[in-house]
Amino acid sequence: MVHLANGEIEQIVKHEHMPWLFGIYGLGFAAVFAVFALLYRHALSKREELGLSDLELFETRSSIKLFSLLAALGVLTALSGMGSVVENSAGPIRFLAYLFLAADIVGIAALMRFRLSARR
Repeated sequence: MVHLANGEIEQIVKHEHMPWLFGIYGLGFAAVFAVFALLYRHALSKREELGLSDLELFETRSSIKLFSLLAALGVLTALSGMGSVVENSAGPIRFLAYLFLAADIVGIAALMRFRLSARR
């Protein structure tokens, strides 16, 4: 809300702006984590030069999966926001998609923790 010079109060971000905000936020979020995934993938391709140990190889592969999933979350956020522009019933689909994506991320983190504790 903003107070105008004439004393009126106006809402800055309107309901019809939300899908576009989700789209912009989601694409930025996806871009950041896609860059991280690509950096880890590049490190994996240079594993011989870097002399990565088995543990470091595992951590690198797990990080690629995790950052790729987070990039997918950003794309999903952007698409769900833009889907709201086209169709107003994106809510339940968005909720289920986020639920499954969150389960994947938790699963990868738990698997990574389990494997790391087994290697030490």
